[in-house]
Amino acid sequence: MSKDKKAINMLNLCVDLLINHSVSRETLKNDFNVSYRTIERYIDDAQRFLFSRGYDIKSRTNKDGTFYDLVSNDSPDPQMNTFLNEPQLLLLTEILASSRILKKEEAHDFINTLQKIAMVKSMSQEQQNIIKSATGTAMNKYREIKSSLSLKTDSTFETIEKLYRAVYSDRKKITVIKLAYTNLNGETKEHSVQPVSMAFDSSHLYVRAVECSDMTERRIRSYRVDRINSVELTNAAPDPYIDKEDYARKPVPKMMFSTGNYPEKIEFICRQPAVRAALDSFPENQCVFYDKNGNKVDSEEETRPDGYVKMSIRDYPEGCMFWFMSQGENVTVLTESVRAKIKHKLEGTLKYYSK
Repeated sequence: MSKDKKAINMLNLCVDLLINHSVSRETLKNDFNVSYRTIERYIDDAQRFLFSRGYDIKSRTNKDGTFYDLVSNDSPDPQMNTFLNEPQLLLLTEILASSRILKKEEAHDFINTLQKIAMVKSMSQEQQNIIKSATGTAMNKYREIKSSLSLKTDSTFETIEKLYRAVYSDRKKITVIKLAYTNLNGETKEHSVQPVSMAFDSSHLYVRAVECSDMTERRIRSYRVDRINSVELTNAAPDPYIDKEDYARKPVPKMMFSTGNYPEKIEFICRQPAVRAALDSFPENQCVFYDKNGNKVDSEEETRPDGYVKMSIRDYPEGCMFWFMSQGENVTVLTESVRAKIKHKLEGTLKYYSK
């Protein structure tokens, strides 16, 4: 047998195992037109190749013949085990279902793909039952929204592919792109922008970019991907004063509100039971914990039940103030400029509802 034919047979064998997780010895013999002994040698060679990548090939025989199953080798080295394990699969399923970013049918297809990657069929029956039940529950509660994306639509697939290429093909170099974008009022305009990052927030995918026309303040704006009608990559020269890595590190504003270029320093006090929510919402912070008597303590747990935390963050006030207001009396904003904005917003709201 020529080396080329053996190489092709070995490639087909490994691909078949990785896709279907199981192959029949009889099928291999017929497809490759070789002896059973040659098949065993193929399996030995494939085992040596796949073991270093976290896989084992197990042989089993029943009334239908002999089969070779691809399974995880349970290596203690996490780099060796390339499968998704059960908890990882369950978490990804829950995250995807909660995001509502895809149309329901496509979300279900995505989860099925993850299950193939995780090789669910090679798991125990108990694990398979748990995964089946969790998937069923996740999909039963799945509620796609009007802006849920469909990757089966050529235009959406192309839009997302171009956006990610523009943003991440080079960590430092900015690629100028043109967007045909429909705003909240239904108006479609063309924007030349300099994308710096992608972000997900409140069931929507965004591209974060600086308008090419904004040469003075250079503010980051957020463009919802489902409102982008087309994307064109250009060779236009980017603004040399925009540091892509620096802009990409800036916090994503709450609910994607931001009208300023740079995040501001904001100080506030947050009382229990909202302390944990504040720490989760603003993970990059400087904070000091206090118990109910005003004594400094070392952790959030020690502030319970009636203590508080004093926090200092760098973020966009336009988005933060909506979170502050949602916490009511549990939060006291100390930064005067943000207090003034909250007061102005509340006065306008009160005036509106007093009509």
